[in-house]
Amino acid sequence: MTVLCTGEILIDFISEDKGKNLSQSELFRKKAGGSPLNVAVALRRLGREVSFLGKLGGDQFSEFLLEVMKKEGIDTTHIIFDSSCKTTLA
Repeated sequence: MTVLCTGEILIDFISEDKGKNLSQSELFRKKAGGSPLNVAVALRRLGREVSFLGKLGGDQFSEFLLEVMKKEGIDTTHIIFDSSCKTTLA
């Protein structure tokens, strides 16, 4: 049975500046995020078949997120692309 995950897919920026608070940080690492995507990845790593239903924009962050999903083995055939949208950054 395939699990269908749906919801917001976004980019989390994680500070790499140890010892600095967020407002002082200058170095960040991007990670694929959003609770629905995190659940999809976890289920896939546990061996479940997973498909994702969501929308990605027409920017390079969307390309990165699509690559991550494909690398994790998540079915992306239900991803909608909308070039007028931008990827959410958190």
